[in-house]
Amino acid sequence: MRENFIKKFTLYVSMGCSRRPLECGRYYDYFVANGWDYTSSNADADFILVYTCGGFQKTEDQSLFTIEQALKEKKQAAKLVVTGCLTKINKSVLQGDYILLEPEELDAIDTMIDARVKLAEIQPSNLVPDVNGLVQIPRVKEFKTTFYPSASLVVGLGKQLLRRLKQNPVKKTVAENRFYLRIAEGCLGNCSYCAIKIACGKLRSKKMGTILEEFKKGLHAGFKTFVLLAEDTGCYGLDIGTDIVALLKKMFDVDGHYRFIIKDFNPRWLVRYRHTLIPLLKENKDKLVDMRIPIQSGSDRILQMMRRPYKIEDVKNCLHDLNSQIPELPIYTHFMVGFPGETRKDFNQTKQMLKEFEYGDYQVYCFEARPGTPAINMSEKIPVRVKKNRKRILDNLNPESTLSFLK
Repeated sequence: MRENFIKKFTLYVSMGCSRRPLECGRYYDYFVANGWDYTSSNADADFILVYTCGGFQKTEDQSLFTIEQALKEKKQAAKLVVTGCLTKINKSVLQGDYILLEPEELDAIDTMIDARVKLAEIQPSNLVPDVNGLVQIPRVKEFKTTFYPSASLVVGLGKQLLRRLKQNPVKKTVAENRFYLRIAEGCLGNCSYCAIKIACGKLRSKKMGTILEEFKKGLHAGFKTFVLLAEDTGCYGLDIGTDIVALLKKMFDVDGHYRFIIKDFNPRWLVRYRHTLIPLLKENKDKLVDMRIPIQSGSDRILQMMRRPYKIEDVKNCLHDLNSQIPELPIYTHFMVGFPGETRKDFNQTKQMLKEFEYGDYQVYCFEARPGTPAINMSEKIPVRVKKNRKRILDNLNPESTLSFLK
C-alpha cells in the first residue's frame, strides 16, 4: 500500500428527517478531519456508515435494504458500521455481518480508523452534507417481501428488480443553502404513537448563548436562511429555566438580513405562549420564512388517545390569530389518519380542520403501530383499506402538495 493512499468513506442517512442528516454532518467532518475522502460508492469505500431510521416501517425497511446492499457491494476489507434510531426502536431486526453501534457508542470508530482527530473533538455541524440517502426499495408489482433479520432481503429479486435498482440506485440528500441551528434534543411529549421519542429521549436544551454564537457564525459566513431544529422546538428551554419566546426575542434582536424556518413546533406550545409569541412573530414577520406546526388530528377524542395535550378549539383560535395578524406566514402541518378507534366522526373533524384553514401545505399519513409505543397494544385497529381511503380523501383536498411529512 502506498504511503499517500487516501482512504474513502461513504455515509447513508434518511433523507426524510431534518435532524439526523445534520447529525451526520458531524461524522462527515470527522472523517474528513482524519484525511478521508467521501465517495458515494460502496464498492470504492473503505468504511461504510449506515445511519438507520426506525420512525416508520418504510424507513426501517429502507434501512435494512441499504445494509443488505452495502454487504453485497463492499470490498472484503471494508468496515460496515450500522447505527442510528433503529438501534433504539427495533434493534432485534439488526442482525448481520457488520458492526452495530448505538449513536452514543460511535466514538469506538476512533480505534477502527486509528483517528488522529477524535470524534469527541469534532463540533456538531450546522450544515447538512451531500451524502447518500437510504436506498429506495424498487417497486415491482409482482415482487412482495417480508423482512426477517436472519433472511436475505434480496432473495428472489430477479433480473428485472436488479435492473431497476441499477437505474436508480441511491437518492442523495440535497446540500441546501441553509444554516441549521439545533436548539435542543429530545422532547417533553409522550405521544402514544411516536417511536422517535424512544430514540431521542428526554429534552436536552442547548444553552442560549451557544445558539446565539452559532447564529452569528452563520451570519458571518454569509447565510441568510436559518432553520431552528429540534424534535419539538416549542418546548425549548423548559429544562434550563427559559423558553422559546425568550430565545426568539434574543435572535430577532441580532442585526442582519436573515430569515427563519421554525420546524416541528408542537401546537401545545403555540397555545401556551399565544399571547406573547404571536405578537413577537408579527413584529418580526419579515424575518420568517414559514412555521411547521404538526396538528395530527382535528378530533379532541383522538388527540387525547394520542396523548397530545391540547384542545383543537384552542389550536384553531391560535391559527386564526396567526392568519389574521400574519397572513403572509405559511403554516405547514401534517395529519394522521387511522389511529386506533378513529371513527367516521373523528375523521370528518380532521377533514373539517383541513378545510377551515389555508395552510402553506400539509401532508397526510397513515397510523403505524411501531415497536415500543403504547399505541401498538391499542384495540380497535383501523383496517388498512380504510386508512388508505381516508388518506386519499384528504390528499384530494390538496392535490398539489409537495411536502413530505418526514421532513
